[in-house]
Amino acid sequence: MKLCVPSLLVLPFQLLLCVVSAVDCSPASGSITIKTTQNIADLNTCKDFKGNIVVAADGPSSIVLDGLTSISGNLDVENVDALHTLTSTTLEAVNVFTLRNLPKLSGVSFPALRTFGSIQWDNLPALEDCSVATADHQGDIQEISITNTGLKSLEWLVWPVGGQLNISYNPELTAFRVPYSSINVGSTLTFQDNPALKALSLGDVDAIYGALQISGNDAAKELSLGNLQKISGNLQINGKFTNITMPSLLEIHGALSIESTSDISPLCTFLDTHTPSLKGHYDCISKKQTTDQPTTTTNPVTSPTPSSPGSSTPTWSEEPKKEQNYSITTILAAVIPSVIAATIAIVALVLLYLRRRAARSQIQEITEPKPDDYSNPFASSTTVHTSGLSPYSNLHSNVSELYGDASPRHELMGQQERQEISGKMVRLEMGTEREVQELGVMEGSFDFEIHELEASSPISLAPLTPLTPLTPLTPVSPSVSVSSRTGFLRK
Repeated sequence: MKLCVPSLLVLPFQLLLCVVSAVDCSPASGSITIKTTQNIADLNTCKDFKGNIVVAADGPSSIVLDGLTSISGNLDVENVDALHTLTSTTLEAVNVFTLRNLPKLSGVSFPALRTFGSIQWDNLPALEDCSVATADHQGDIQEISITNTGLKSLEWLVWPVGGQLNISYNPELTAFRVPYSSINVGSTLTFQDNPALKALSLGDVDAIYGALQISGNDAAKELSLGNLQKISGNLQINGKFTNITMPSLLEIHGALSIESTSDISPLCTFLDTHTPSLKGHYDCISKKQTTDQPTTTTNPVTSPTPSSPGSSTPTWSEEPKKEQNYSITTILAAVIPSVIAATIAIVALVLLYLRRRAARSQIQEITEPKPDDYSNPFASSTTVHTSGLSPYSNLHSNVSELYGDASPRHELMGQQERQEISGKMVRLEMGTEREVQELGVMEGSFDFEIHELEASSPISLAPLTPLTPLTPLTPVSPSVSVSSRTGFLRK
């Protein structure tokens, strides 16, 4: 009896310890990380986990998730070097199941899994066999990608994929079967570079609305698409096939491209002679072992368009037009001269514009009025403005300054003559380009008048020196006016 008392005392503490150590099945952070075996045990107390489960890089070598039935987020196991096995007999649903860069992983078993949106497995060299989703699948599958693994068989992978099915770079995979009848719009099936893949079964496929790509599977020599009737999407086949058959093919509304390093001329002949109603595009290239030149059959005709409603049946002997390839050198050789010519033209136009602008400025300098601060010697004695006098008027003014009152022709002018002089002075102020151009003729006439004055005047004139800028003259009396002929002052 005494032995039972300590046990009764310890039991509450053990229960409390279990409650404290229990995992939160809906963490606020949205995820949980498995680092130890205790984390695994705590996680298995949850039936439904709300969030993502991540395994740490230094996580345990074996993970058994028995007790957990659903994961609302992702199961993400990446870069765990020590992991050997990953199993669960109870997990039924997960969003994304990711296994990546697990060099020692050799066992994967999830037989109860029936609901998932994506499987992404990559770089699992030690994984040779697995058991996944053996029960009927529920829901839509958007993506399955299995690449760079050691898997020899994928018999468990039997569901239609709405997005992408990618089976590539699996050196040990020997067989694969597509168990559904059509490849739907938006779906792409890719089988690429699986060197040991001998048997690729597509016998159940009767229509391709999406895309099917087969290339680089060197061990595959025969390919049969016995039920394929319609290609509305894209079918590409490339490899070392010796026999490819598609005897039921009736329509090509998309594109068909077939190429083999071996002789597949029977298929090319079949496409040439048995499908004259094909409306899409197909290429069939057969490279015989006995010749270096491939045998090519091409149908370049595309579906009729509204712009060409009367398209006729294609002529099989018609050769496809060769595309023109333009090198960068050719393009530069055509573009550079045009750029240089355009640059020269622009520079020439700019220089011509500047030259005309300079000439226009010179003309304006000759004909524009004097500034307001110019000292006019006649401003105080007459109403005639001299700010716009031409050089011819200035020369007369200098002669007038030299002779002063000594000329015998100095006499007072009448009112009529004064008005006539005022009118002429106004016309001189409105000097135009024509007056500027006739300046030389006017200067010649002025020289002749100077000679006449020297002959008739008793005063000997000293030779005229080059004209200097005009200096302000002393204002004359109101009775003084300017002569219209010689520019002398008259009293």
